[in-house]
Amino acid sequence: GGYDEEMHLGGRVAIKKRQGDPVDEAKMAYEHGAGGLILISRYPKMRERLMDTSASGSETLPVVEMDETRWSQILRLAGITAIEANSAPPALVMPLRCQLSVPCETARAAMALNVIGMLPGTQPEARPLVVAANYDGAGALPDGTLYPGANKNAAGVAVMLEMARLWQMSGYVPERPINFIAWGAEEPGLASSRYYSRYPVVPPERILGLLELDTVGASRDYYLDLDWETRSTADPLFVRQSMEGRREYYAVEQRARERELLFNLELAGELLDRRLSRGKAEVQKAHEIFRGRGVPSVLIFWPRAVGVHTPDDTPDTLDAYKLATTGEVVMLTTMMVAQ
Repeated sequence: GGYDEEMHLGGRVAIKKRQGDPVDEAKMAYEHGAGGLILISRYPKMRERLMDTSASGSETLPVVEMDETRWSQILRLAGITAIEANSAPPALVMPLRCQLSVPCETARAAMALNVIGMLPGTQPEARPLVVAANYDGAGALPDGTLYPGANKNAAGVAVMLEMARLWQMSGYVPERPINFIAWGAEEPGLASSRYYSRYPVVPPERILGLLELDTVGASRDYYLDLDWETRSTADPLFVRQSMEGRREYYAVEQRARERELLFNLELAGELLDRRLSRGKAEVQKAHEIFRGRGVPSVLIFWPRAVGVHTPDDTPDTLDAYKLATTGEVVMLTTMMVAQ
C-alpha cells in the first residue's frame, strides 16, 4: 500500500499498487531508498511517457507498470500467496532478483518559447483576460517511437487558435484586452508557466482571469470539466503567508472575480445547452501556478482521456464534437467576461 516513515529500501526494487500519479509514486519510492519501482495497475498504460524535471539533481530510478496478471505470476515464482503479500506489515522482502531496463537519454538543455498574441480592446487599460494552452508534447523515445500529443495538447492549442482566427476574421473587438498564450515547455515540470509567472508580460495582479485548455479533444466522459482548485491543502487563492509568518486573507474582490469566472463558464454551458461539471485534474497544471499568485484561474478539460502520453494519442482519435463544445463554451465565456 504505502511506505512507513522510517522505511528505507536499501536499493531494492519496490513493488506496490499504483495509487496516484506515477511521477509522485517514483519520487516517494526514491525518497525511501528504492533502486527501482514496479507499479501494479488494473489497467496499466504500458507505453505512457511522463516528463518531470521540476526536482533538481540527476539521480532517478527506473519505473515499470504491469497488470495484475503479471503480479500474480511474480507471487507464484516467489512461492507467496496474495493474502501473505497483502497482509505483510510494513513490507515483504521477496526471495527474487529483478533487473529493470528503461530506455532513456541524458537530459539536454533546450530553449522553449512562449508565444503570446493580444487582441486589443476598446479599453486598453482594463484588466486583460488570458486564454492559454501548451503546445509541447512528450516527444519521442531513443528508438524512434513517436508520441504525437494530439489530445495532449495540440487540441487545446487548436481551440485557442480557432477562437483567435474567428475573431480576427469577423472584426470582433472586445472592451477589455484578451491575451492568448501558448506555453512552450509545460511537460517538463510546468517550466514555461512557472517562468512566465515570475517574469510576466502582464503582472499577475493586473490579470482579470485565466482560462487554461488541456486535453479538450477526446475522452470517455460526457461532461466538460472545470477545475478551479489546487492540489495543496492550503489554497493559495484564499490564504497567503505574510513575511512575519501570519496568515492573511486575500481581498473579497479576489474571490468574487473567480466566482464570476465560474458563473460565466457555467452560464455559457446553459445558454449553449452543453454539459459542464466541476471536476478535478489528476496532476498539477498551469492554472494552479497562477492561482498561487492571486489570479482567478480555471482549467478546462475533458476527463477520462484515453491514450494521453502514449503513441496512441493521434489526430484520428480526436472528437470533433468535444473540440467544438470546448471552443463554443470558452468563446462565449470570454466574450461575456471581456465586456
